[in-house]
Amino acid sequence: MKSKEEMYLEIENLIHYLVNCFGNFSNRDDLYQAGCLGFIKAYDNYKLDSNCKFSTYAYKYILGEIKSTIRNDKGMHISREISNINYKIEKAYSLLSQKLMRKPSIEEISNYLEIPSELVIEAINSTNKIQSIDESLTDEGKELTYQDVIGTKKEIDDLIMLKDTLSNLTKEEQTILLGKYLNGYTQTELSEMIGINQVQVSRKERKILTKVKQTMMTN
Repeated sequence: MKSKEEMYLEIENLIHYLVNCFGNFSNRDDLYQAGCLGFIKAYDNYKLDSNCKFSTYAYKYILGEIKSTIRNDKGMHISREISNINYKIEKAYSLLSQKLMRKPSIEEISNYLEIPSELVIEAINSTNKIQSIDESLTDEGKELTYQDVIGTKKEIDDLIMLKDTLSNLTKEEQTILLGKYLNGYTQTELSEMIGINQVQVSRKERKILTKVKQTMMTN
């Protein structure tokens, strides 16, 4: 078996990837240290005659230590302000839907609550469900987890780069891209949410995809 230092160099990108999956955690350095501790435990317990690769074996140790650190940290939460705004948005959405006989736009909710539309978008985005990285998936009847599809070092690097690229988009760009490709909203639904017409959403979507592609190619 390779030395601990050699194995660490091979697994380092996996640790970074798992840390990046919890981007709303306050102290990323703590998560990275937890991931390194998980790697050490995996290395000490791994047997050469094991039926799985070391990266697969180490995954559960690294993720376990990271999750343990998160569970023991009381600082990871949505701010009270955002939680209160979400509560107000839910009530406003219900009232405006009945009054307008359709889904209210972001701008209409913003005007009703007398708060900036950017804050409304931030609050809505904060409630989006992020799939757990060890959530069960299916592929032609076979049960998989994200652990099974993490892939090669290059694929992990690409995922980290994509996450960073998305974080640099504007709130409106994130709403359009994540709304369609993560939450499954149609362009018509997005146009109602943002307060622009469907044609404008279509044009913005194309520009956003081009922007993301160019950023990924130049990095």
